[in-house]
Amino acid sequence: GGRHLSIYSISSTNHDTSMQLDFVYRDDGDKEDYFTCSFAGRVQQRPVFTRRQQERSVSKLSPMWETSSSSLPQLICVAGQTHVIHVLDTVRRSLLRSLIGHGGPIFDLKVSPVNEWLLLSASMDWTCRLWNLRTGTQIAIFGGHEGHRDSVYTLSWHVSGERFASGGNDRSVKIWELSERVRDAIRASIDAAD
Repeated sequence: GGRHLSIYSISSTNHDTSMQLDFVYRDDGDKEDYFTCSFAGRVQQRPVFTRRQQERSVSKLSPMWETSSSSLPQLICVAGQTHVIHVLDTVRRSLLRSLIGHGGPIFDLKVSPVNEWLLLSASMDWTCRLWNLRTGTQIAIFGGHEGHRDSVYTLSWHVSGERFASGGNDRSVKIWELSERVRDAIRASIDAAD
């Protein structure tokens, strides 16, 4: 908790292990209290399309990924009390962007298992939201009539990246399938980043 995020590196030799403070981020506001964090966007990736993915036309949503040796920002996302997701670049040791949209504290963050630039967030405002970290775009809001009736505390992606589960204070677990409309919005947000 609190308004600080500290990142340490651990090195180990034959008989010694040491820990060194690498980076500290402190929110400027005195009301922030971080509850959750998630790494994201760690390496440059390019899609490797399978024939089936090309036929299904979801290649930009859930391709296999080939990792290149050149690194892009190593990001960590943090959120909590103030309704804002802070996206931090751990290499440059700076705030990359702030994602604003939730109407209540944010309790969980989860990065897509198929695209490290897609982030889900869960909030006290009864919603889950999907974000594109490269563009800072809010892609979709999961809530409303079929949604939770109280705070959403936890998220879990399915390994396919095509659905996720959310659990809330309303004593329910919801399974959300990414509709074709949401997939189109994901593809559009990825195209905007290229």
